[in-house]
Amino acid sequence: MAAGLGLPYTTTWRLLHKSDEILPHSSAIKPLLTDHQKMLRLLYAVSRIKILENGNMVYDSGYDEVHIDEKWFDLTPEASKIYITKTEKELNVSSIQRKTRHKSHIVKVMFLAAVARPQFNNQGDCVFDGKIGLWPFVEKVPAKRNSKRRPKGTMETKCLSVTASVYQEYLINKVLPAIYAKWPRSHA
Repeated sequence: MAAGLGLPYTTTWRLLHKSDEILPHSSAIKPLLTDHQKMLRLLYAVSRIKILENGNMVYDSGYDEVHIDEKWFDLTPEASKIYITKTEKELNVSSIQRKTRHKSHIVKVMFLAAVARPQFNNQGDCVFDGKIGLWPFVEKVPAKRNSKRRPKGTMETKCLSVTASVYQEYLINKVLPAIYAKWPRSHA
């Protein structure tokens, strides 16, 4: 920015931080919706309207819905910031360095998450926070051969390949019991 303005770095910094001459501004990219997508959103909103017995229309609150989604996480972040003293840097630089063959070799783990809307009683107290659960798609398997880090047979955590049958198993054996255990009985 200093080069673009033709000013010294310190003057640019002073303009940014001490005066109101240059103001920070962020511009988020907004999705460009087609007419078809706008119509689909409108139809979804209309489908949420319920007609009561007396003829009044109300918008469905969604208190009886559970939202399930998958999320990928890197096992270790690509970059991490830590603070060390000068003596630590001199003593232990090699223990701080993290190495991998390539960025594409960082292990990713998929999680299945289930959430719902928080629910409150008439006094305004939270009776259900909406958090149902988070489950990693992993399995424990014994190591097939020896390595310098562990002997053969040591239990290792490996990522599962998520297929339709694995997903169905997680829904039946993990998500549904968690919903049943955590859902407030007053809204069952």
